[in-house]
Amino acid sequence: MARTAVNLTEWLRPWRESGIESLLLEPSCQSASPSPSLDSDPTQWPEPWPMYWQRVVSPSTTVWTYWLLANDLGPDPNPVHKQFFQQIIQGLGWPRGSITFWPLTVPQGKDLVVEVDRFLSGVSLIQATTIISFGSELQELLPLCPGPHERVFLLEDLTVVLLPDLSSLLSQIPGVIKGFQRLVEPLVFSS
Repeated sequence: MARTAVNLTEWLRPWRESGIESLLLEPSCQSASPSPSLDSDPTQWPEPWPMYWQRVVSPSTTVWTYWLLANDLGPDPNPVHKQFFQQIIQGLGWPRGSITFWPLTVPQGKDLVVEVDRFLSGVSLIQATTIISFGSELQELLPLCPGPHERVFLLEDLTVVLLPDLSSLLSQIPGVIKGFQRLVEPLVFSS
């Protein structure tokens, strides 16, 4: 039987290297398959997606998202959120191309509306291997499968890390940085 290369999530690589060729997953996890069929050029999507795409660093190892990101990418961003992320990113010191922000929602009047297909298409175009979500909304919207930690899940070849809601982390910057270093960095940067 011919062997072909497989794009593995980093936390699975040591298992594969030690000879394990298959894992038993729950049936719902085996068939989980997000396959959005959208135009592959986000600059051609309806507004505000082209505006969001202009800010993307692509390719990027991780996509960071949170419920209010669409608002923060608009004309009136929350300065507290901006400062929080600047401090986290600076504290982590990850290399350029490691982080980009991509929204799960878009504004519609005063509300935010979820657009899962555009979110997943953007993640695919960005070529991310990991989604970092501040808040648990993705757990309710996507067919996530259990991963190696209670906050880590799988979605096809993506690792999804669900962190606490942004509002609960704003005053805990040193703890958030340590949490990233302990939980997220080994998933993203292990070789």
